[in-house]
Amino acid sequence: KIIFRQKFVHVGIMHLIINLVVQLFLGICLELVHGWWRVTLVYMSGVIFGVMGSTIFNPEKDLAGASGGA
Repeated sequence: KIIFRQKFVHVGIMHLIINLVVQLFLGICLELVHGWWRVTLVYMSGVIFGVMGSTIFNPEKDLAGASGGA
């Protein structure tokens, strides 16, 4: 039986701000060059594989925020 314990939360206001700044500055630049659909594909792949990797290699640790994608 597989149990997914990951939560979609932020550790604090600084964690939220850093994630937002990285996503805004890099995301806008990348979207201008590559288009929104490619950036979305890469971002979501990073989030999904980050969660899967964390679950496989360290299942007791909770993830926080959008750090996997950012």
